Amino acid sequence: MSAPSPPTLRSQLGALGALLALLAATAGLAYVPLGWFNTVLALSISVAKALVVLLIFMRLRSAAPVIRLAAMAGFLWLSLLFVITLADYLTRATVPPPF
Repeated sequence: MSAPSPPTLRSQLGALGALLALLAATAGLAYVPLGWFNTVLALSISVAKALVVLLIFMRLRSAAPVIRLAAMAGFLWLSLLFVITLADYLTRATVPPPF
């Protein structure tokens, strides 16, 4: 079994450039009045940032299939927890204050 190759400077700078561009897109999006679509776009940009980190910095693109499977299972578990939390928040009735 060979040792994994270290990340190249080009890939690291590419990831940095992509993350900075996505950061600028997120900051610019805050000033554009799109209503509810702002949330959708902001979440899409954050998923793109997470993919850059997963594929480049965590080197999942060249990782073994078992490691990819473990990372995917963790990501799906986190997504499930977010969905359950959102479902709980959206289905609660508002309780008026007692006074």
